[in-house]
Amino acid sequence: MKEKMKKYQEIFNDLQEKIANQTYQSGDLLPTEKELQHIYSVSRDTVRKSLQLLTEQGLIQKVQGRGSQVIQQVVIR
Repeated sequence: MKEKMKKYQEIFNDLQEKIANQTYQSGDLLPTEKELQHIYSVSRDTVRKSLQLLTEQGLIQKVQGRGSQVIQQVVIR
């Protein structure tokens, strides 16, 4: 039986894909936590878990008073 992915993992995967395909480019701010809550119909805690995973993966950084910013990705060839 296939285990259902947790909602925060789904949001993480979606945002990670949008960063990879440059929907959100280096220097861009992601939507606010409140906007992400509305977009994905989830709680603030769920949004925060997703953003924490993105931070741990080195994809975004939290900027005090501004939000979550996509950081430069190094492409290894």
